Amino acid sequence: MFKLPENGILLHIGAPKTGTTSIQRACFRKKSELRELGILYPGDSESHNWAVARPAGYPDDWMTPPDLSFWQALVAEVRAETQKVIVSSELLSNAGSNEAQHIVEELGIDRVHILLTIRPLAFLMPSIWQQDIKSGDTEPLDIWMREVLRGPYADRERIFSPWIMADFADAVRRWKNVVGANKFFVLMVEPNHPDKLIHDFEDLLSLPQGFLAGEDGKPENRSLTYHEAEFVRHINMRKWGNELPNELSLTYPLSVIRKFTQRVPCADEERLRLPTEMLEKIVVFAKEMRDQIAETGVNIIGDINCLMKVPPPIPEGSVCGSDIETISKDMVAAMVEAILKPTVSDFNPLLRLAQIPIYTWMRFRGRRFLKAAPGANIISEINSHIKVPSSKPEGNACGSEVATISMDKAVSMVETILKEMVIALNEANRLVQPLTRVLAGYCGPIFLKFASGFAKRLLSKK
Repeated sequence: MFKLPENGILLHIGAPKTGTTSIQRACFRKKSELRELGILYPGDSESHNWAVARPAGYPDDWMTPPDLSFWQALVAEVRAETQKVIVSSELLSNAGSNEAQHIVEELGIDRVHILLTIRPLAFLMPSIWQQDIKSGDTEPLDIWMREVLRGPYADRERIFSPWIMADFADAVRRWKNVVGANKFFVLMVEPNHPDKLIHDFEDLLSLPQGFLAGEDGKPENRSLTYHEAEFVRHINMRKWGNELPNELSLTYPLSVIRKFTQRVPCADEERLRLPTEMLEKIVVFAKEMRDQIAETGVNIIGDINCLMKVPPPIPEGSVCGSDIETISKDMVAAMVEAILKPTVSDFNPLLRLAQIPIYTWMRFRGRRFLKAAPGANIISEINSHIKVPSSKPEGNACGSEVATISMDKAVSMVETILKEMVIALNEANRLVQPLTRVLAGYCGPIFLKFASGFAKRLLSKK
């Protein structure tokens, strides 16, 4: 089994949707325990996305820090450590060759080892679609998949093109050319053995088996069901995110979805599936990618042939790929709660202290909306129809009888609430804008980092 050297830096570069969140949350949760074993997980957040976004070449209109100070702070902390270090960000798999070279040299080219986690393409592609939906996309699954099936080199214009995220062979070549094949690890994530990812990661770091295991057994960053994805997609079509102030437009919609996915799906909600002909074509791409990775001579953990595994195809009578006419009222209730109960993580991490008035005003407006029409009518209508039996069947949060509502009506309800919250956001943003400008323009990154941590501690007590 491959092992990271005692003074090695493990640079986990993704790829996105391959279990990166599970690894990051496990390392962050066990940060103190890892330190006692001589392993540093630097920084004060779950992932290192914020620090690496600018050196990895992400554009200014993305959620990118204003300068390199966060990256420089990460580099200083890493280089000061003489034992093992873990740095993890799925954004790095997209970095170009020049950016990869610079990042490795900054961290210490003699110590850096690269880890790329990969996943069967036929499982990955539907997962990327639903992640796009979480981020505000509106393209239906069938149209999106037709674009994917044009192949890995058909569309490379968008920074988040599906094949840019899923072309593992290209990521291997770019980063292997920097560190060499012997310091590059490809970890195969097997779909039927999700725990194996964490176990293999533990082995790579010479950690005891089960050291990084989750506390509650719940999946990290779970995917949307097809019903949930269609609900979110229809909400996205109303373009509500375009009405948000710039400081919140990248964070608030995503945080709403993050809270929404904390619900347990009803038993009749289908997982994303693809038709047989699409799966067959994806397998052809996967075989080519497997051969290209094998030719590079990098270290492979697991069975690389898993790259060609396929999930069951769409069963007869499935709704996947078609319009959903009705959804459960439990789902609508979960979305409403996610919108009306903002948390500190909904806001720009650089400006959280300045945005405490926004947070406070939103919660006030949310409570007021619940008591007045049409908010009270919407909540009453949802609550009066949800059936919650005394004991819920395992795996079904909605009970044996699932109350439903038409998709159009559900989206209209949510749109009414979103409009109210957008008004509240804009009102509060106008009040706090002068303070935001001062903090962003004059106080410097050190104070902003302190302010972010202070705001998080302050609000977590409420």
